[in-house]
Amino acid sequence: MIKFILYFLIRFSVKIKVAFLIVFLISGVLFWNISYLKNSLENNEKTKKVLFAFITAEKVNTILFSLQKERTYSVAIVEHGQNRDKLDYIRKETDVLIENFLSSTLELEKLPSKKINAKVAFLRKEILSLKVIRNEVDLKNIDGDEIIRFYTDSLIKHFIDLITLMTARIGSNDFNAYSNLISAIEYTALQQDLVQVAVGRDEVFDQLWYDLIIAQDAKSQTYLDRFKTFAEPSVIQSYYKIYSSPCFIHLTQNLESLKEQVGSKVEGIDIVQWLIYYDSYMDHVKKVEKLNSSLVQFKIEQKIKEESNTLIRSLGLLLIPLIVAFIIAWLIFFDIKQSLHTLLEFLKNKTAPQKPEQFLLMESKSELGTIYRTLFDFNEKIHEQIDIIREGYEVDQLTSIPNRIKLLKKMENLQENEQNISIIYIDIHNFSHINDSFGQNIGDIYLQETAQILKEIAGSISSDQILDTSIFRMGSDEFVLVCSHIEYIELLILKLKETYIISHDGIDMPLSFTFGIANSDTVHSQATLLSRAEIASRYAISSHKRFAYYDENALLENHHKANLEWVKKNC
Repeated sequence: MIKFILYFLIRFSVKIKVAFLIVFLISGVLFWNISYLKNSLENNEKTKKVLFAFITAEKVNTILFSLQKERTYSVAIVEHGQNRDKLDYIRKETDVLIENFLSSTLELEKLPSKKINAKVAFLRKEILSLKVIRNEVDLKNIDGDEIIRFYTDSLIKHFIDLITLMTARIGSNDFNAYSNLISAIEYTALQQDLVQVAVGRDEVFDQLWYDLIIAQDAKSQTYLDRFKTFAEPSVIQSYYKIYSSPCFIHLTQNLESLKEQVGSKVEGIDIVQWLIYYDSYMDHVKKVEKLNSSLVQFKIEQKIKEESNTLIRSLGLLLIPLIVAFIIAWLIFFDIKQSLHTLLEFLKNKTAPQKPEQFLLMESKSELGTIYRTLFDFNEKIHEQIDIIREGYEVDQLTSIPNRIKLLKKMENLQENEQNISIIYIDIHNFSHINDSFGQNIGDIYLQETAQILKEIAGSISSDQILDTSIFRMGSDEFVLVCSHIEYIELLILKLKETYIISHDGIDMPLSFTFGIANSDTVHSQATLLSRAEIASRYAISSHKRFAYYDENALLENHHKANLEWVKKNC
């Protein structure tokens, strides 16, 4: 390459050189403009497909909402003999929406996808079975939980999957918030339908059924937390208002009443009033969903408008870069004459920065010297920023304690040193109630205070760095204590079993922990040890204990018993 450049400079005249540069530069400008216009057109078409996918997903979501209501009132008819007229009205509404959906499925060919086509074909078959289940409901030949299972597994679940497939390629916070809110609404509706079945049964309301109801609440909260992470502030504020509405308070009180009635037949819940509050709650949630979707659609339409304007401007300004290219080509000639020799020498020598030639280049006042010095300084700044980012990457931003990434590194080091340790996987008891009752801001303060308390607990055990006890945040309301000396475990258990009080703005909030403990051995890896501690924590929560040691045999036996109880319940 160097020989070619030297041959070009020596062999040809300046006019030929400039002409070559002009042709080369203009060709590049033309190629860039044509490529840019092509990319702009393609991006504009992609954005229009995104808008089509979102509008179609919204239509599917309307069907989903109607099916959720139909499921609720179908259970109300079978279990309580309630409001037949309301059910008939919802069925007609559902039929119209489904008919419109089926008649417009050909438009989905605009989104070529084998998965979408397969899901639509499956839904066509499942929709045909809707008449059968409705007839069973009318004849009351089916139990409420079977109604819930049909609507959930045969239709609602697959409509949600279709929405996910249509928006899967759209990687933005708005769509993340949208899909998570849809899932949260479904789990909330499913939970309330299970409550309705529990109220309508003559059997004793057992712990297994209550846990099933609470599990739906946990799933809903998980998706709501993700929704709050990605959604616009105005949408989040709109959702927070639901917490203070009478319908939400009433439904929450019903859950508390169910908790108190575990082990007996459910009484004291007026299903007529419950349906009124449930309808009101779902309408509130739907308004939030509509607000969120309208913001998403507005952003997509704005993007299409901006892309169209950009395309028009690009077409109008196509000639301007060509004129500028001529000017730049002539200016390049003068710059080349002054600096090309220095550049060629630099390229030919390829000297390391430590050699004298490189130091001379750094001290030069030419453009090349300025570029070299800038790159050298920029390289040092990059390394400084990398160190800062790496440090922040391993620290939880909310609590300022090490996070999961730092924990895994520490455990890897301990494994390499073959050091025996104990892992305590900690879960804050009833943290979701703090968030629901006082809001996320108080919840964050609660987590910060919790982290400080755990740091004090860890620091009070030993001041010896060799025998240290470290605290890490895993995410949400979960923490991990790593104890490098097993003799300290009993002291940690005593401190973690205590109940602490966190005060903020005159509010006293209790803090207690449920935790699982796993001790290292010579057989399993440190990663397995963390998993075992988490399993022990989940076992302690499910068995209503403050803590539990990991015991593989005991956990397997408990899982087997739970499966047997489920089989008996559904036989």
